Amino acid sequence: MFGTARIHAVGGGLLEGALLFRSRSIHAITAAEAFVISTKFGIRSIYDLRNQWEIADQGQPYLLGTTTLSLAPSFEERRKNARSRLTAGA
Repeated sequence: MFGTARIHAVGGGLLEGALLFRSRSIHAITAAEAFVISTKFGIRSIYDLRNQWEIADQGQPYLLGTTTLSLAPSFEERRKNARSRLTAGA
């Protein structure tokens, strides 16, 4: 767990060796935490599941060497959920 980010391995277990992580407020991490996340855990992609108002309020996360992809929920009548967008590579 890192400060406000609260990083966990998806499915539980140790962070070391995990392939997929989830977090709470990654936009507010410190420079030291960002360095550990991007180097020790090898994170290269961040999938931001917040809506446009949350992003405007808190900003996009940025870690050197990573790419952030916003998968904001859609409010359309025929919306696709974030999981189907993620697996489709949208």
